[in-house]
Amino acid sequence: ARAPSRGEEEALIRVASYPGTSTTLPVRVEIKGNENFDAEFNNALEAGWRWWPNHHFQFDLSAYDFIYQNVRSFETTTFIDPGPPATYVYRSTLNNAASAQTRGVEASWKYRPSDGWELNGGVSRQAASTNDLSTNPVVSADYWTPDWLWHVGSWWQLPHEWEFSTTLYGVGRNPGANLPGYLRLDAQLVYRPRPDVELSLGVQNLNDPTHDEMILGNALPHTEVKRDFYARVQWRF
Repeated sequence: ARAPSRGEEEALIRVASYPGTSTTLPVRVEIKGNENFDAEFNNALEAGWRWWPNHHFQFDLSAYDFIYQNVRSFETTTFIDPGPPATYVYRSTLNNAASAQTRGVEASWKYRPSDGWELNGGVSRQAASTNDLSTNPVVSADYWTPDWLWHVGSWWQLPHEWEFSTTLYGVGRNPGANLPGYLRLDAQLVYRPRPDVELSLGVQNLNDPTHDEMILGNALPHTEVKRDFYARVQWRF
C-alpha cells in the first residue's frame, strides 16, 4: 500500500492565472487535494526460475503481474469564484477513481569462459494498461514504458589489478511518450591499488552524442541526455 501524502489530502495549488478582458472573466487553474483520498494498493504476483548447470553459466527467468487499485486520478470541475474580482475557476480535485495493471517477463544470463572474463546480458518485455487515466497524462505517465529493454556486457580482469568493462543497452520505442528507441554504449576502466580503494574512468553514451528520454511524464519536456565522461575515486572503510 502507498499511504497518501499530506499534499494529496490538503494541498491547493494555483497552476496558472489568466487576466480577463472587457468581455471575459479572469481564469484560474487549480489542483486541490482531497481529505478523503485513500491509499493506493498493489497486488503483486511474481514467479522466477534459476538454472545454474555449472560454475561457468547462470540463467534467470522471471515473470510478474501487478494490479494497482485506488490509483490517483483527477476530477475536473468549473465554477465562478465571486471574488472580487469574479473569476472563472478550473479545479482538478484528486481522487482514487483509476486503476492500472503492469505485467512482464525478464530473462538474464551470465557466462564466465575463464576466471578473468565474464559475459552477461538480459532482456525484458513489459505491457501496461490503465483505466480512467486517459485524460490525466501526468499521472498515466507513471505507466508509460518502452516496448523492450535489453543489454549485453563484457568484463575483463586485466593484469596488475586493472579491469575493463563495456555494456551496450537497447531501449525500445515508448509509445505513450512518443519517443523512439535508442542504443547506449558505456565503457569503464578500473584500477584497484588496494582492496578498499578503486579508481575509475568511464564514458556513457559513447555511440551517440545525445538521445531523448522522458522525465515526469509530460509535466516537463523530454530531456536530451548527452555523452558523459567521468572520473571517480572510491575508498571503502
